[in-house]
Amino acid sequence: MPSLRAALPCALIAFAAACPSSGGGHPPTPPAPAGPLATSHRLDGATAAEPTAIVATAPAASPLERYLAGDRTFGVFPIADAARCDAPSWTATAAALDMGDSVLLPPGTVLVGTTVTVGAMTGGIVDDLGAILVALRDAGGSDIDGHHVCVVPAAGVGVALSTGNGFIAFEPAAILQMNDLIPDAERTMYSASVAFAHELAHQIQYWYGNPFADDKSVRRTELAADCMGSAFVAMTRPSGWIMDEVERGAVGALQAYADLKFRSKAHHGTRYDRARMAHDGIGVVAASRRDAATLDLATIKNACEAAVLAWDASQTLTPPDQLWGGTED
Repeated sequence: MPSLRAALPCALIAFAAACPSSGGGHPPTPPAPAGPLATSHRLDGATAAEPTAIVATAPAASPLERYLAGDRTFGVFPIADAARCDAPSWTATAAALDMGDSVLLPPGTVLVGTTVTVGAMTGGIVDDLGAILVALRDAGGSDIDGHHVCVVPAAGVGVALSTGNGFIAFEPAAILQMNDLIPDAERTMYSASVAFAHELAHQIQYWYGNPFADDKSVRRTELAADCMGSAFVAMTRPSGWIMDEVERGAVGALQAYADLKFRSKAHHGTRYDRARMAHDGIGVVAASRRDAATLDLATIKNACEAAVLAWDASQTLTPPDQLWGGTED
């Protein structure tokens, strides 16, 4: 499969920074939920419907349902891979999230104005996210080798979203439009990679817990995913000038979807918030390499959650209710 950078125009692709490394402990095996919920987090901050329990009907089975049934598959797969992914399960998930009008796009579909096919773009995303999962697995300290994710290209899902039962969905045309949202000076070949690594970070939150889950808005959840996603891309790249390109691309991608809707439950963070988290996530990787320290999943997750708290604590003139008010839909 071509990489995401090969499947997308070069101008589309970015992330990098510095944060104190903080480790301690390994992510626990996630507890089995009462039932697979179609909770979701969106890159663009659009408000999703209230989570609705999915009633599975054979043979449909999401990645989470397969995990709970003992099918501990590892990796990232396209929804077209019938052996590892299930299109009817995605359809049920979309309906539960009030996206019943979304349309699954066939791999052979050519994106308007390009020669890129949906299958090529999906394959690039699968390769990039797969490399991150392999790096996390090889670092040890977690049961991540029992998890898998299915990547879904679809119209009507917004830019990109991650669901609690193991799907990462994206709208190919919206990904191409990132070019219009990210200024040339802030876009690198890693911008799109960071956007999808952010969605993979939400899967980590679903699997291993999210200390910000009870906040009134998703702001701190999203900022932690910004930090983790940036770290994930950085850890799969060599040190040096490439880290500068990763950071610049990460900042550009995340700031493109920042907002000032402090009272909204879907508030994702300001441009300053999201740029800082990109910087801090890359800093976790830089610090581990400098100190020859362990860079496993727990180190990254714990450090990024600590970075969110430290960033908010530094904003002494901003009342907490303006940071994550969450009083409006």
